Amino acid sequence: MRRHILALFLLLLASPSFAGGGALMMIGGTAAAGGGETCDSCSSGTDSLFAYTTTTYSDVVATASWIAFPFTLGGTKCITGSMFNINDGNNDRGITCEIYTNNVDKPGSIVDAGYTVTINNIQNDQSNLEILYSSTITLGAGSYWSVCKPVGGVIDWGREAATGNTLLKNSSDSGSTWGLGGSKIIGGIIGCDPS
Repeated sequence: MRRHILALFLLLLASPSFAGGGALMMIGGTAAAGGGETCDSCSSGTDSLFAYTTTTYSDVVATASWIAFPFTLGGTKCITGSMFNINDGNNDRGITCEIYTNNVDKPGSIVDAGYTVTINNIQNDQSNLEILYSSTITLGAGSYWSVCKPVGGVIDWGREAATGNTLLKNSSDSGSTWGLGGSKIIGGIIGCDPS
């Protein structure tokens, strides 16, 4: 009997999920791979734009529709925010951005309550705006959407062209339905690799 208990105990210790070998675990509120990587050193001072539609500006499209940008992660990534080229046309408009799951090539549901940020009054000049979360968030491998929603009415979205969009989706009914928007809007995701 003792020999069987000892053998089971040794087998349990050798198990990767018990020893942390490859299992996903939480360390200090941030997800870490089995190697102990964290997002602690990722911030708005160390991040970069890593997934984007385009960065070339031509003109703007004015809309109050929700805009959704898809991105896929091959592994764990530290996300600090989204970037869009926008302005509010001197109208005191805001924007809310959230990270959504993927649901058959369209936004599904918000990943978690902490994966949202609102800016109450965006800038009046047309430029790239980094829409940063209050703290760095950790996403595992998978497909996601950055969904940004104008607050208070129409805002101007910078674009490269009026046509040619093969990525972004838009919704004029608060996310009930999603269509492929024609404009190639400037936008992307900002973050870092875990360290």
